[in-house]
Amino acid sequence: MNTLQYFIENYGIYAMLIMVMLEYACFPVSSELILPLFGIYIRLNHIPFVPALIISSICGLAGTYIIFLLSEKLINTKMLAPFCQSDTYKKAKKTCEKYGAPAVLISRVIPLLRTYVAFAAGINGISHCRYLCWSFAGILLWNTVLIGIGYINACALSEVSSYYTLYKYILLFVLAVIMLSYSLKHIFKKCC
Repeated sequence: MNTLQYFIENYGIYAMLIMVMLEYACFPVSSELILPLFGIYIRLNHIPFVPALIISSICGLAGTYIIFLLSEKLINTKMLAPFCQSDTYKKAKKTCEKYGAPAVLISRVIPLLRTYVAFAAGINGISHCRYLCWSFAGILLWNTVLIGIGYINACALSEVSSYYTLYKYILLFVLAVIMLSYSLKHIFKKCC
């Protein structure tokens, strides 16, 4: 049994909410994986959708607020330098400068920008209240879609699982080839 499965089976809804918070706090946890799983979990355990959605959004807000506060505190240190050099961060910063606090809402529903918008907003001095309001709206929208996908498709889980079992090695091989070709492309680009 893998660690994630063990964690969910032993700690249930609390484990799922902690993972949602960690994902919004920029830990390497994919919302595209965690949130649909959360939807499946609440459906199979007969937990009402709306309260679970709101609580998951509050957990997401707590996670992103931690990053927002850290970026404010670390603005003049070299610790944020790696983030500030990335193209995704530069796009998030430009969006924040152009649209202000509403950029937080826009960025919340765009993969990758979702992660960097907390840094960009904190560094650009968006007020705490505006950041929290616009973030909550974006998080609620994103969570509704992804948790809803899991919730709606929970009944088809055994069917999806059987297809995954049947084709997982082909899928893993294709993903490995894509990742390898992408890596080689960047290596050759830097060398040549």
